[in-house]
Amino acid sequence: MAYCIKCGVELEDKLVKCPLCDTLVIDPETLKPKQIKKENLPVFSGITSREISELLTHPIMHRISYKTATVFTITMLIPVIVLLLVDVISHNAITWSFYPILTVLYFWTSLVFPFLFKTGKRLNLLINFTVASVIFLLLMDGFIPPVSWAWYPITSLILLFILITTPAFIGKKYTFPIIIIYTAATTLFLWFLETLSAGEWFLQLGLPITLLTSGIALFENGLATIMLRKRRPGSFFFYAATAFISMAILCLGIDVILTLHLPTRPSIGWSLYVSGAILLVSIFLFISGGNTKLRNFLEKKFHA
Repeated sequence: MAYCIKCGVELEDKLVKCPLCDTLVIDPETLKPKQIKKENLPVFSGITSREISELLTHPIMHRISYKTATVFTITMLIPVIVLLLVDVISHNAITWSFYPILTVLYFWTSLVFPFLFKTGKRLNLLINFTVASVIFLLLMDGFIPPVSWAWYPITSLILLFILITTPAFIGKKYTFPIIIIYTAATTLFLWFLETLSAGEWFLQLGLPITLLTSGIALFENGLATIMLRKRRPGSFFFYAATAFISMAILCLGIDVILTLHLPTRPSIGWSLYVSGAILLVSIFLFISGGNTKLRNFLEKKFHA
């Protein structure tokens, strides 16, 4: 383990700069700044809206030759023909073979069809996969009408698609609209689930918890934006403290909502213990943010 020559913080072997003071790491053998090959550097530093947007819009789909596509197609057609012949000869109709044949066609549509065209993006591949999955589920469930269970995985798949692709459509800088779209999509998803199950829990539980979570997310996002602009000493500790307080409020809010609408819960309970522990951590972070010596010690120790 190496140490920074300026601030003395411990450094990992792969670091080329000190994470605290940005001083170049000196190689003791050559007395020159340390150099690491690009292939040894981590690919991702964290999952953010910017990285999701770049990940989805980066070109990765390369067109394959028609010969390769033909080989894959023939390989998938062989079991389709065999299953179809066995089913027709045995029952004089298409019965059980419909399901494995549809599954093979689904894999062909997802794995071969997108690569027959010009170079595309991950987003195009994701859209193709989502559409193919929705059609596959509808046909699997609707082969013997009416459609029943397929709506549950289909709505879940659509919600997941919205959550993943929204940063790519909206843009990395517009975080507030992304949270609002997430809230609207989750609200519609929960309402649709209630409608499918003929329940009565959306207005009492689903909607209040969703709005509470969204409000806290919007508040924390706005607070983070303000603190990043000011760049004051200890702002990271103050933001972390407020984030923990928001978590405590969320736990209390969920517990209160459950207590009000569930007759089996006489009073709030588990959230008091969780919130108490979280508030202790928040107090420690507030003290650390205001104490220069303690803050510097923690920043060096944890590379904050």
